[in-house]
Amino acid sequence: MRFLRSRFCASCAFALAMVVSANAAVGDQWVVAGWPQVDGTWLFDYTEGNATATNARALNFGGNTASLMVSGMDFDNQNRLFAMTSSGFYEVATATGDLTLRGAFGIGIEGAAAYDPSQNRFLVASGFGGIEEVNMTTFAHNSIAPLTGIDDVSGIAVENSGRIWILASNGNTSNDMELFELQGSTPVSYGNLGISAAGVIAGFDVDSAGNLTVVSGNSLYRVSTTFGSPTATLVSTFSNTQSIYSGLALQSVPEPSIALFASFALLPILKRRRKSK
Repeated sequence: MRFLRSRFCASCAFALAMVVSANAAVGDQWVVAGWPQVDGTWLFDYTEGNATATNARALNFGGNTASLMVSGMDFDNQNRLFAMTSSGFYEVATATGDLTLRGAFGIGIEGAAAYDPSQNRFLVASGFGGIEEVNMTTFAHNSIAPLTGIDDVSGIAVENSGRIWILASNGNTSNDMELFELQGSTPVSYGNLGISAAGVIAGFDVDSAGNLTVVSGNSLYRVSTTFGSPTATLVSTFSNTQSIYSGLALQSVPEPSIALFASFALLPILKRRRKSK
C-alpha cells in the first residue's frame, strides 16, 4: 500500500491492524446453488463457520420457478453473478434469483464455470469435452483447450494471477476428485484430493485469501495445491433443505475497515487545515 508511506503511516497502520484484528474471526461469505428439487433450483447465502445456509431464493424467469442444473457460477469484476446451466449461460440477479439468458449454450449436468479476472472472461468446461472462454461484452464463446484425458469435470476456478484449476472425478468409481492445473492447453494432474464429489458435482472457487475452496454435498473444504499430494481440509459443514450444492461463488463484501482506515488517515489533515484558518 503505497499511501502508507506518509508521515501518518504509523497511526494509520495501527488503526488498520486494530480493524483487521476485530474482523479476523469472520469467515468468507458465499453464494451456493442447490441441486434442482421438485420446487426448483435455489440460491443460498453461506458464511463460513455457520451451521446453516440462509436467505433461500429460487432461480426464476420473470417469477416462474426454474429447475435448471447449475454446473458452475461466479461473480465478474463488476460484481455481476453468472451461472452456467444445462441449457445456457445466465446472468443472475443475486437478491432475487431472476435469470437473464446471455448465451444459449449448455454443457450438461457435469461441468463447471469460473470468472478469469486476469483476462476479464468467463471459462466454462463441459463434463466430457473442453474449456471455452466467454467474452463478457458480446457473450460469444470459443474453445481454448480440449481437456484431453479428463472426464467428469465438476469444478473450475481461476486465481487472480490467471492460474486455472480443474476438478474432475475422471471416471473413477468412488467419484473422488482429482485436482488439475491447466498449463497452456494441457491439464496437469496434481493428484487425488481424497474427497468425493456428491453426484459427480461440486462447487469450486477461490476465497478472499486466494485459497482454492470446494463445496461438495453440504461441506466446505479448503484445498492445498501441493504437487503430487494435494489435500482438502474441512472448513465447515452446514445444512438446509438442499443436501447437494453444485455452485459456489465468493460474495464481494464491502470492507468496513476501508472507511475506518480512511477516516484515521484524513484526521491529521483535517486538524492541520483547521489550525491554518
